[in-house]
Amino acid sequence: RRFPVSEVDLSIVAPARDEVAALEAALRSGASLLAVEYVRQYSGPPLEEGTRSVSFRVTVGADDHTLSADEIGALRSQLIAAVP
Repeated sequence: RRFPVSEVDLSIVAPARDEVAALEAALRSGASLLAVEYVRQYSGPPLEEGTRSVSFRVTVGADDHTLSADEIGALRSQLIAAVP
């Protein structure tokens, strides 16, 4: 790549029965991403019973420039809004 990329780590608290693939698909629908990588999941305190935290590392970048902090923040907001 000619321009650097940025990575954003996101953790989603979801029902324990939700499939990781469905959460990943929701993230991918929210913005133009270079990669979405499943990192880990956690269940237990302080999360409510029947829920878990699923973590992803999302790679974003542009073909024609280095993303600004504001652009990365806007992409992060789009990702958060895409997850039910």
